[in-house]
Amino acid sequence: MTWGAAEAAVPLEPWETVNSMWAAHVEVEVMATLGDEPITTSEIKARTGFPRGSIESALKRCRSADLVKYRAHTGWVLA
Repeated sequence: MTWGAAEAAVPLEPWETVNSMWAAHVEVEVMATLGDEPITTSEIKARTGFPRGSIESALKRCRSADLVKYRAHTGWVLA
């Protein structure tokens, strides 16, 4: 059994589903807020209304190959 198959076999608890959905929502909104100019987490918070901790967690999760590609495409830099 592969790792993905083992994960799929274990159902998520309701709170895990809600947390995953919230995290995905924050990531999408944070990515949508990023532009060509440097931006601070405070500016992202002001634009989205999300708590700083959620924003920082989303940014950490977004530091993936997709974010690297996004940064290369837009020149985006977190101030």
